[in-house]
Amino acid sequence: MASAKPDSGLEPGYNGSDAAIDLPKPVEPCSICQRLVDFLRSSCTREEPNADSDLDSDSDTRSACVLVIWSAIQQNDGCPTCQKVVKTLSDLGASDSCTEDAHIRVTQPWDGHFTIKLCRDCQDEDKDIVLSLSTLGDNTPWAGYFSGVLVDASWVDIGRIEQWLAQCNSLHKGVCSDIPGITGIKLPDILYLVDVEDQCITVAEEIPSYIALSYVWAHASNQCELTKENLAFMTQPGSLTSDHMRPRISGTIRAAMRLCQLIAVRFLWIDRLYIIQNDFLRKAEHIDAIGGIYFHSYLTLAVADSDHSSSGLRGIKDVTKPRHLFQNVYTFHASPHSVTAFMIYKQPPTAYDDRGWTFQEQMLARRVLKFTDFGMHWICQSCDRREQRVDWKSSLSGFNFGDRNLKYLYTLWPDVKLWDNLLQNYLKRDLTYEDDILRAFTGITKILSGSFPGGFHFGLPELFFDAALLWRPANSLERRTSDTGVALPSWSWCGWKGKIRSGINAFGTEHIRSDPIIKGERGRQIIMFPWKFQWKKTTVDQRKITDVYNLWHLFRDDVPPPRRFDPAKPLPPGWSLKQPAQGNAYFTHHAALNYSFYYPLPTTCDRGDLPRETWGPVLRFVTIQVFLHIGKPLCFLDEEEEDEDDGSDRFGMFSLVDSENKWVGVLHVNIEPTDSSRILGESCELIQLSSALTYIDEANDLELLREYLPELASDVAENIPTGELYEFVNVMWIERKEDIAYRKGIGRVLPKIFQGDENGRCGTIVLLG
Repeated sequence: MASAKPDSGLEPGYNGSDAAIDLPKPVEPCSICQRLVDFLRSSCTREEPNADSDLDSDSDTRSACVLVIWSAIQQNDGCPTCQKVVKTLSDLGASDSCTEDAHIRVTQPWDGHFTIKLCRDCQDEDKDIVLSLSTLGDNTPWAGYFSGVLVDASWVDIGRIEQWLAQCNSLHKGVCSDIPGITGIKLPDILYLVDVEDQCITVAEEIPSYIALSYVWAHASNQCELTKENLAFMTQPGSLTSDHMRPRISGTIRAAMRLCQLIAVRFLWIDRLYIIQNDFLRKAEHIDAIGGIYFHSYLTLAVADSDHSSSGLRGIKDVTKPRHLFQNVYTFHASPHSVTAFMIYKQPPTAYDDRGWTFQEQMLARRVLKFTDFGMHWICQSCDRREQRVDWKSSLSGFNFGDRNLKYLYTLWPDVKLWDNLLQNYLKRDLTYEDDILRAFTGITKILSGSFPGGFHFGLPELFFDAALLWRPANSLERRTSDTGVALPSWSWCGWKGKIRSGINAFGTEHIRSDPIIKGERGRQIIMFPWKFQWKKTTVDQRKITDVYNLWHLFRDDVPPPRRFDPAKPLPPGWSLKQPAQGNAYFTHHAALNYSFYYPLPTTCDRGDLPRETWGPVLRFVTIQVFLHIGKPLCFLDEEEEDEDDGSDRFGMFSLVDSENKWVGVLHVNIEPTDSSRILGESCELIQLSSALTYIDEANDLELLREYLPELASDVAENIPTGELYEFVNVMWIERKEDIAYRKGIGRVLPKIFQGDENGRCGTIVLLG
């Protein structure tokens, strides 16, 4: 890291000294603290450490050095800083069980922070305890993006919020105020907002600058809500401060209204005061439009410092109760090379972070101001600000919220891995009302639909529909109920409560030749072949039927090599053909510069605009059925070595056997392994979904392959035909109730099960609900 530059690197308008208060008084360092300072100085300025400092290092002095043995710093009673470090490390788990060679190391500073590590046992790095420190100040050689500022422990700095807004408004035009290309995210026809000046509800005739409130609901019976009966009264100036209404407005909402006034934003959106709760004809429409509310907001105010709606937004002076922000400060040296730092705490998940609706609210918002127990947090499309950090310009060059902001959502090619990552993160959260499982994700799928021809059907991308159907349980699942007129289908993830594993990375990404994560060309992995009959979706009354747009294989099967690489052949929008002098030809897309592809994918729907219909949960499918028996649970030889996450890949796996009790496949079911005795030997009806093959050779990533196909690492692997080719058929275990079939599990069987069918069952129509 270079020494301090003439350009401070700070955002215009920010003065670090404005926020830095109560700095500890300079102290004379002890020999241990002096070693730390000398090491930091030599690392940053490329100077050699002072010989008089007795720097004891057994490694490169610019990466890490040994400060002192653990027993010596424990006995260093004369230095308050050393004793503070000892106490902190002890609180983090240090104990007298350290080995004799236990010692403390310090790492080279990087971008304004460094770590102090207690190596308790040199033979076991898992026992190391790490203390991460953020240096205070912006004028030292080790200053950087992670440099910290001391803030008021009780009250937030409203001026800091105003600076963040002003900086974003002036520096991020066309990025945070507008996301080019994103369409279809609309506001409702009627938008009710709180006018914080007139203290009433107003109907927005145009789209004004408004703040959207994102918070955790409290289930209080007397909370103020908008109804048909009180609408006229609520739109009268002063209604929200009336003796009747004021006690019914939660503390968080009142604080949000006051904060709007402090930062000069007149209008506030609040869900309770936006939806007319007893207008059942329009209530669902307004709930579905909530994603657009956050997308079009001037700022989203996220309340993550409370687990209910009554006590959030702490620390607004003269408005709410004081907060209790703790900064544990360590002063190792006085000027001119002051090293004052505070501990970086990892914020645990809060009730806000676990709520299903808040995932979409933060993803769709252009700018978020988040109140947390660890200070204010600003997130926009260009940068990530923390109240306890210095605002450095370097963050504008890409240090932002990464895969958790709106800009990340917008892509011009059908990135099915992106959809899968978003879904997996979303399913970790909780919902108060089960019916919201799709609604709380709709805003995200609306944006993704711009690059996924056909859009999404009950949460599954139609373009990759048969691949998306191959999700499997990762723990015990329970059917999700619904109080609305449209049931949630058993064939989709939205129809179940519990943790799932998507099959997309295994079955839906074989078009990807290389990506930023996997270096070089990918192995052949799993190649999938759709069933010859088309999935069809139906309206709720089943009077209208149309094909599911399951055409991911269009450019692979219909245009095989070498005609696929014909330069004269037209390509879908955005795609280009690359023909290197050496090696095979491949494709690229201008919106995925770090990827290469074996074949392009359609990016627009060629069926024209279909009329808007209310599609029901029932799928029609012509397929083949077969009956097999459930055998014993699979046994994995390395089961004891697997961690919990890896083990979930193998949840509820059973063998499938034929009438002669011979192994023919595997089945993933949604019951606990302890309940397996009740299904052993049970006859199960299976329907064919698709077929696939993979190569078991060195060209493939065998470890990854065993994750996708766990049977390859189980006690039944010997039953899989020898040789490098493993072929199988993807099947679904169904249970029939009257005329509708429902999913009970997913599996894979050997192709011979569906060959030579003597019973003429090909062409069976299945209505899957």
